[in-house]
Amino acid sequence: MKSTLSSTSKSLQETKNAPTVNITGLSFDSRTVRPGNIYFCLPGLTNDGHDFIDSAIKNGAVCIVHSKELLNMAPGAVYIRVEDVNDAMNKVARIFYARPSDKMKMYGVTGTNGKSTITNIIRDIINDKTPCGYIGTIAIKYGDIELQPNLTTPDALFLQSKLADMVRCGMKACALEVSSHGLAQHRVDGISFDCAIFTNLTYDHLDFHGTMENYFEAKSLLFKNLVKEDGVSVINKDDEKYGALKDCSKARVISYAINSEADYRAINIKMSSQGTQFDLVYSGHMYPVKTNLVGNFNVYNLLAAIAALNETGYDLERIIEKCAHIAQVEGRMERIDCGQPYNVIVDFAHTPDGMEKMMQFGRSVTMPGHRLIAVFGSAGKRDVHKRKVFGELADKYCDYIIVTEDDPRDEDPKEIAEQINILGDDGVPVEYHVIFWKSELIDFVILQQDAFDEVDSVTPMERQEAILNMIIDICHTEFEFENFNEVMDYFKKMINVCKQMNYSKFKSEQYEGFQQQLKELIAERSVK
Repeated sequence: MKSTLSSTSKSLQETKNAPTVNITGLSFDSRTVRPGNIYFCLPGLTNDGHDFIDSAIKNGAVCIVHSKELLNMAPGAVYIRVEDVNDAMNKVARIFYARPSDKMKMYGVTGTNGKSTITNIIRDIINDKTPCGYIGTIAIKYGDIELQPNLTTPDALFLQSKLADMVRCGMKACALEVSSHGLAQHRVDGISFDCAIFTNLTYDHLDFHGTMENYFEAKSLLFKNLVKEDGVSVINKDDEKYGALKDCSKARVISYAINSEADYRAINIKMSSQGTQFDLVYSGHMYPVKTNLVGNFNVYNLLAAIAALNETGYDLERIIEKCAHIAQVEGRMERIDCGQPYNVIVDFAHTPDGMEKMMQFGRSVTMPGHRLIAVFGSAGKRDVHKRKVFGELADKYCDYIIVTEDDPRDEDPKEIAEQINILGDDGVPVEYHVIFWKSELIDFVILQQDAFDEVDSVTPMERQEAILNMIIDICHTEFEFENFNEVMDYFKKMINVCKQMNYSKFKSEQYEGFQQQLKELIAERSVK
């Protein structure tokens, strides 16, 4: 895509009589600058883009947008000084990429939990009739294209370029996860949303925002500034921030809830490990809804998606019909069914609220006499205060606990595990195990019986169950596997080994064969 400096810079009030210079692209990273690019000198948390102007010009930048006074200016480049480089970049990117968000129906979802699920539900329901893109934590999807994101809400330049790609590929709508970081750092300021959706606000990201008040203020920007005046704000009425968001929204407000009277309300909820049923009350009528999604929180997610789509012109009965078979959202209460005689659920919960809801559901579908096994960790270089809460929740709901690594970054995994600090009600540490990463971890889990034999009630079948539950969670990481499909392939291989052992008559001599075959799988994994 190309433009001219005179046309692109019209968005900057500080610029007058800009020369006609062909612009080939935009960049805020001097290392990615190509000949003909505009370079934006963004001040960062650790580096300042102003320090890399010479590098940008060497790589071919023809225009420098800066906010600080510059002592030296290279001949041949155009310098434009602005008050706010980030604001200028958003405005320029929107024009350079021909205002792509204006050419699609834009759905923006914000809140602590539920963003990925709601955006994927929206896309799944309308994509066959209204080609819909998706940008968020899981992936960037449009048409047959699927890319891996580096952030939940990408930077403004990448975001605008991908929206433009979606328009070129025929997308008529886009569902976008809008994170609090993205809002606070103004990454989405160049987008006008037809529909803004709020899920909930619970403890998270205080390492970045500092206080819950700041966290909420960032979320509220979507409703104050970015949703169109003739658009719609869809807000969870059961959340205590409903009133504040309703008051600040510049678009009309539609509510959804379970425990409160709302425009869209779910009643008579019935849940199982296989799916959920409820009655939707809307506009004085009751509509039965059946879905393959599980958990009370997914009822909220469905309500939000149903309300958003119906309020933006989609037929309610068709929406409800599509709810019966929603595509499984990767890592969001994902039920793994490879023929094993027990439930395996993978969830990427990383907040206390998300963790508790996941464990509550796990407990609700665990049959009497069976155990709920949890495998989890806590990410490094993130809010350390929630680690202790994770431990308390695990002790409250689970029968057997494995603490492991979860992307420790440059922190010591052992210290993170100690901070999780699982204690019983009497303050005495309960029995749990700390097992660390990579194939030696899998070796330990599979081949060491001592960790399970310490519990008198553990049968060989239960031991096998514990092993497989642990492995599916432990292996679900970029450090061990390239993608989730690889994890599933590996898991299916192990399930097939177990099937050969006969689930109902799992004898000690069979366990030795089970161990040997799994050792071979581990060796095969290590070679790769």
